[in-house]
Amino acid sequence: LDDGKGDRLLPFLQDVVRPGGLLGALSKVVVNKPELVPRIIRHVGPAPIVDWIQHVIFMLLYAAGDTILSTNTGKNLFNKSTGGSDKLSFRARRFAEALKYGSGGDFFEPPST
Repeated sequence: LDDGKGDRLLPFLQDVVRPGGLLGALSKVVVNKPELVPRIIRHVGPAPIVDWIQHVIFMLLYAAGDTILSTNTGKNLFNKSTGGSDKLSFRARRFAEALKYGSGGDFFEPPST
């Protein structure tokens, strides 16, 4: 699934789901096997798919927030905004961590064997 780009999905319970890898894999299925899409929708039903799409949208929003906070400008703004109380600083750091983990930004490539 990665075409040598490194955005592959690892086996179950060994992966951090990231928007790029997930959407890349799904788009390949839609392009290469479009007949699967109606079968999946019929089998699962529309409600779980809509629920799942909401999760993907939030993952994309988290990824955008993490990307913004990862830039120098984002870091500077973040540091200035947390210059107040310890409580505010704590909440801001937890929010930044939530963006990182919610977007799959905590992924690290395991060493090759």
